Amino acid sequence: MTDQLQIIVDDDRLLEAVRRAPVLLEKELHDEIYRVVHIVARDAKDFASKGGTSILTNSINAFMAGPLEGIVAPGVEYAQYVEQGTEPGYFPPYQNILDWVEQTHQQPQYPGDDKYDIAWRIALNIFYTGTEKQPFMEPSLEKNRATAERRLNAAIDRALEAA
Repeated sequence: MTDQLQIIVDDDRLLEAVRRAPVLLEKELHDEIYRVVHIVARDAKDFASKGGTSILTNSINAFMAGPLEGIVAPGVEYAQYVEQGTEPGYFPPYQNILDWVEQTHQQPQYPGDDKYDIAWRIALNIFYTGTEKQPFMEPSLEKNRATAERRLNAAIDRALEAA
């Protein structure tokens, strides 16, 4: 998934803060980026939530990839297919379907079926009909865009005031 949250800051204030207090600016921005990615992750989990046992929801994590780079990402390979949906013809990873069947304790509809049969039928249904998109990352990014801009601009202001 490659959605990105890009923040607009006042270039002149940012350049001034870089010139006057680069170390303090980096600390202030780092702290705010850390907070923002955790807010985005929390909301992404809310948008993705299908209950406390959701593998996808529980896989969403936030972390710092560098001093000024935060990442929010789901930790399952099928997340983009949930976010964007699929057209007919896509065969989902069988193991992911099987894991979901096991975790949610799905019961067979037909005598003699087991969890493998249930997972196979679900995978075939997805292959033949596709899936509706169920966005969770994009709505979280959009919900938090203004908050992120406000927080990062406030971090720049704090660095300038302390310089």
